[in-house]
Amino acid sequence: MGNLRSGMLGTVGAGVLGQNPGTARPNRGPLGQDAGTGTATELSYAVLLENQSGNIGGWVKNIKPIDNDTLGSYGSSYVVHGNNRIQVTENGIDVSAVSRIFRVWRVWSAPLDPRTRERTGDYRTGEHNSFVNDGSGGHTWVDIPGHQVAIASGERKPERVLSEFLVGVQGKPSFGGLQFIVVVDVTGAEYKVRMYRAIYRKEAEWLEVFPLGFGFSGVGDRVTVALPTGKPSGEDDYVLEHDYGWRKFPPAK
Repeated sequence: MGNLRSGMLGTVGAGVLGQNPGTARPNRGPLGQDAGTGTATELSYAVLLENQSGNIGGWVKNIKPIDNDTLGSYGSSYVVHGNNRIQVTENGIDVSAVSRIFRVWRVWSAPLDPRTRERTGDYRTGEHNSFVNDGSGGHTWVDIPGHQVAIASGERKPERVLSEFLVGVQGKPSFGGLQFIVVVDVTGAEYKVRMYRAIYRKEAEWLEVFPLGFGFSGVGDRVTVALPTGKPSGEDDYVLEHDYGWRKFPPAK
């Protein structure tokens, strides 16, 4: 999760969060389940079921965990998040230290009925009407992507936030790429986080989705990719990896 520059949807009561990989520390341990299998060079993706804020630099290190996995506080806001890790491997060996990961994202929101907890309208684009750079140049990426909401329940609007991510290795399309989503539902009293398994795309398919020859000069650079521009990849396009279930926000003090 990076700084607030790329994540505000309107007021301080609602924001989306990403992590610049330059602030993430290299992680040399085994990943568990990989997004892709059977390739000599690949990006690996894992859903982590524990709070990672203590393992990430930047402003995220100031998040105070409320539970062990999905909720923290930062200033006057709650941070509702999942946890994941991306690693570059070659023949099963972590080669993150000699690779550079880039990640781009776009964010969508939709109204939610607090009674049925179902989406009641189409997704709307937030600040990101197209994919933008969410940081590049780092090694292993440890992240807690999610949504920032007001602590005061009356200031939380019922909504679903869907964040899409595309991840590759700079200058090395042979590693392929990852495409994944994180979905956060919020009502006035409750929240839910869903993490979806990444789609791993080998080189040829990855090059069809993501252009070569791009250059990032800073966070927020726009990137045109071969994915629909009017709507996000839906939840039905992915396999659900972990559903944390509905949880209640802490009672007001």
